[in-house]
Amino acid sequence: MTSKVTWRDLRDEFEKNDGPGQLWRAEVKRLCQYRIRQKKNLGLPAEIFGFVDWDADDLAQTVIAERLLGRAQARYIFDSVAEIEHARKLLSNEVSFTLEDRRVPNQVDNVWSNLEPRLRQAGWSPEGKKSRNDSGDDASMIKEIVRKILNLKRLRNRGQQRLSPLFAGETLLGFAEQIVEVHPEASAYVIQTALRTALAKISPRMSMEAVGSSQEDFDGVVGTGERNRGKAAKLRWVENFDSSEDLSAHALRVLQVLEQEGSEIVFQVASGATQSEIAAVLGVSRTTAVKRIERTLELLAETLKSLELGEEENLKIMQEVFVMLGAGISDGVMVK
Repeated sequence: MTSKVTWRDLRDEFEKNDGPGQLWRAEVKRLCQYRIRQKKNLGLPAEIFGFVDWDADDLAQTVIAERLLGRAQARYIFDSVAEIEHARKLLSNEVSFTLEDRRVPNQVDNVWSNLEPRLRQAGWSPEGKKSRNDSGDDASMIKEIVRKILNLKRLRNRGQQRLSPLFAGETLLGFAEQIVEVHPEASAYVIQTALRTALAKISPRMSMEAVGSSQEDFDGVVGTGERNRGKAAKLRWVENFDSSEDLSAHALRVLQVLEQEGSEIVFQVASGATQSEIAAVLGVSRTTAVKRIERTLELLAETLKSLELGEEENLKIMQEVFVMLGAGISDGVMVK
């Protein structure tokens, strides 16, 4: 039925109701269902976005109330769109914006609040800078800044502290100095957009850890409370392994087998950290860190071997793991 709806149908309904009606709601709900499937595949609980449970009706109502009506975006779409596909694209954006606005924690705001004073300390000032540059320079600048952010040394997440700092103060100051030196014309819009893009690769795993362990069991994957039950228990999910599943689902399962500390070790190793640096992050001696690194890499190898997939498939899964962790990137190129 949805495929038969035309832009004329939506326009006529809007004119009749002086606003979005049931046809608009059906379009929004369909887009919400698609977005919810994406979030579920990543293992993200609804609580991160302020909902009790994933429900397309609830999300659609929020999009309509907060974005289409509350910010008059329905009127904007009605006035500016000429075809149904364009309308659906804009409605999809409104679903994404709604989830972004409701996300807990909002790590972009958190990092920006810590970065902005250091930018000013380094000599940056927002005065006189355009919020956007239509010449296309912004896109290139944002891409370069994203690469720099992904290469920054990240702090270990602190579990229940939802706004746990993502980067150390000295790291942010060094980053701020790079921005002022290389991109002195960068506006707040450019830097915040780069942050949002880069943190999209890092935040899913962080957000899961921040909410707690209630969502960590996933099709038989053990949570942190079962870490002493042995490797066999940790690999139970392999019994029901389906090679046709999305790579992100497999990568998520690998991370859950590794648990928080193992995932942190993989992140640090992929980021090129030394054994001493990993020991400092874990808060243990170098000797203990070496043992934990070896144990983690052995578990990772066993997990991938248990999938009984080829080397190419395992590589793709690990690349997805790196994307989820925001690690394994050197000068914007994924480390294989």
